Amino acid sequence: MTKKILFICLVSLFCLFSSAKVSAQAIDSVDMYGGCYWASIWIYADTTLNVHMAVDFGDGTSDTLFTDSSGIYPFYHAYPWPGTYPVVITMFQNSSVVDTMHLSYTRDTNSCAYTNNRFWYDLNNDCVKNNNEPYTDFNVVLEVALNSVPIDTVSVQNGNFYFTYGNLGDIYTFKVISIPPDVVVTCPLSGSIDDTLNFGQPFVNWFAFNCANTSAFDFGLHPLYHCSHPVGQNVHMYVTNPLCDDPAATYTFTHSNKYQYTGSASPPPTSVAGNVLTWNLSGLGASGTDTEIPINVNLTPVGTLNMGDTVHSYFSVAPTTGDADPTNNTLFVIDTITASYDPNAIYVKPGGCVSPGTNLEYTITFENLGNGPAQNVYVLDTLPAGLDWNSFKVQFSSHDMFVGYREIGPYTILKFDFPDIMLADSSDHVGRCGGLMYTIDSKNTLPLGYMIDHRVGIYFDTNPVVLTNTASTGICWLATENIAMNSSDVEIYPNPATESITVKAKGFDYDSYTISNCIGQTVSSGSLLSHNTKINLHQIPAGLYYLALSGRSGTVVHKFQKL
Repeated sequence: MTKKILFICLVSLFCLFSSAKVSAQAIDSVDMYGGCYWASIWIYADTTLNVHMAVDFGDGTSDTLFTDSSGIYPFYHAYPWPGTYPVVITMFQNSSVVDTMHLSYTRDTNSCAYTNNRFWYDLNNDCVKNNNEPYTDFNVVLEVALNSVPIDTVSVQNGNFYFTYGNLGDIYTFKVISIPPDVVVTCPLSGSIDDTLNFGQPFVNWFAFNCANTSAFDFGLHPLYHCSHPVGQNVHMYVTNPLCDDPAATYTFTHSNKYQYTGSASPPPTSVAGNVLTWNLSGLGASGTDTEIPINVNLTPVGTLNMGDTVHSYFSVAPTTGDADPTNNTLFVIDTITASYDPNAIYVKPGGCVSPGTNLEYTITFENLGNGPAQNVYVLDTLPAGLDWNSFKVQFSSHDMFVGYREIGPYTILKFDFPDIMLADSSDHVGRCGGLMYTIDSKNTLPLGYMIDHRVGIYFDTNPVVLTNTASTGICWLATENIAMNSSDVEIYPNPATESITVKAKGFDYDSYTISNCIGQTVSSGSLLSHNTKINLHQIPAGLYYLALSGRSGTVVHKFQKL
């Protein structure tokens, strides 16, 4: 995927603070980026206690953001017409004004517009999207060309928003270049649509697909929630099939013997045998009822469970014979018992320590906790600098989702939009939940000790942003090292540990060890003098650590917890 510069930082007498930091009394600094249509105003403040920021954009509109523990207040605003606008930033502490800053913003005269590309299954081949025809849930790669010169490729599923920018009369071409082998483009037959830039005029392009092979199916598993606690376990799984055929499916969940099923599931399982729950599913596919079925299960604990204990769960969906990709039909999850969780969250896998260039899977979950439905939901995701945007690929979304991205100064900002999602209120334990999954590579040039800290904002209708936790990944070893995670040749116990851990390794293939924390700092190291070595943890603070054993067989890494 090649990148296209979508924004220019205006340097003029009117955009006085387009990229420079501006000192102030209580407002520490301001970054302003923009060009055509959109402005990005990032305000930085050292004081966050009872603070909120108000911005008058100078076009008759304003916005407010309340306190953020990071001290960063990002505002985004659309200016529909060229011109120079006076921008006033006001900082409040409680109800008192503590600082004010006056800026100017200029929107240039170049043309820009959002192009909305939409992909759907045209089951009756009439090139018109009917209500019973679903959006596609498989991955579509679009090539984007400007005046016949390819400038970008984007990976989407249901559709996307693409920001077009240039001179009046410039022609953008969107062409389908990659889809599953069992699917064909039917409208337009060429798989290509041209848009000519007008003054701020948005475009909507409809791409229709149908089945090249009507017997093709691809069952898959996508766990949005998998949370284990001393008081119970909640699993929110989506069973999917983005292709045409809808054969009968059997979904099986084998849960840990640390929990028991007492009847709380939606939909209820077809059968229960010990710790094995089974659902018989029908109509799963593009030609059936839906391309995904959510299944929610709540389990209760057996006896007393301790923080840090591990929980093993196994999931599968059959048949695999004839499945287009049987590798996503099974899933084995090892979870750790924690005290609680926030349903509006971001998770990364693998977490902890990785090498540069590792493919990371991010899961973003959201839940409507209000007493009324949420009509529209969207997620803003400013990608950390350590991630390679060119490798971005959507893997799953719980509802119809349209993806857009903007490059504002040094930032790449993704918007995952769920229009008309009508997320149920808090009384519906399944219908109130949603989320998405995507993969992206860490950059292969990251240095040892580099941290990728990732946080997103979730917006429910017109309510204030809900900021998630921070999902962190550290660069703890170089990609040239021979690394194996959690090798069966090595056993460490107890885990979690208090005073010490014992390392039991088969043979004498490993002769040294290193213990690192989650940011790659070495906290202990030494030699392995036998195949059964005890390591003292007395001087190590409580937390999660990575034990790396090195020797003639390479390096193996095990994660453990110090209580």
